[in-house]
Amino acid sequence: MDHPPPPDDPGSGCLEVRLFYVRLAPHGGGAPPPRLTLALSPAGREEAPLDLPLRLDRHDAASGEATYVSTAAARLAPPAAAFEVADHRGAALLRGSLRRCPGAKADSPAWEIDCVPAAGAAASASAFELYVAGCCDGEPAVLTRALRLATPEEAAGGLAHRQSLKATGGEADGYMNTSSMQYPEGWYYDDDDGQLTWFNAGVRVGVGIGLGVCVGVGIGVGLLMRSYQATTRSLKRRFF
Repeated sequence: MDHPPPPDDPGSGCLEVRLFYVRLAPHGGGAPPPRLTLALSPAGREEAPLDLPLRLDRHDAASGEATYVSTAAARLAPPAAAFEVADHRGAALLRGSLRRCPGAKADSPAWEIDCVPAAGAAASASAFELYVAGCCDGEPAVLTRALRLATPEEAAGGLAHRQSLKATGGEADGYMNTSSMQYPEGWYYDDDDGQLTWFNAGVRVGVGIGLGVCVGVGIGVGLLMRSYQATTRSLKRRFF
């Protein structure tokens, strides 16, 4: 006797967001916004956006960089959800989407993130970094994206601007969308801005430790050989 297939789990494939993190570098060393707002809109649904506050968690006075964090839980159903990050005045800074990857393999991310700066974002910040952490079907999910807005000099120089989403509806096109790569244990490597990141910092530290061990062993062996030779000469003079 044929049995009907079991009904699909309504929670299957959903992205359970536990952390949304934004880091920005204010343009020209200006003061960062005191807070940001994240608006999530499920695709294909006529629902009011879910507004989540992003509180100012840290401000580096030396570099001007500011980090904003939201730990409010959000459940995003496939296939996608749009999001917008705005400052305390309601001016949009970033627009993007979180999308379910169709046919994702076991060792591949089940969801992906993409975004573009909103028109006028360059007046507020010169760079953005986004981190979304949560889980999907019981597996951890960490999504990252880094954006560096091109300066007027770079734009005039004819640099190639890479963007994953076409800027439509007034989106700004003068930016460079850096490639974000995922590594084990949360390592993150940004291959465009040339800054010291967790990944290459770890590599440099490892290389430095290796060189230090080699140099230390070499010095130790050299001292032992020199001491042995001095002792041998002393014994020869004393007994022969």
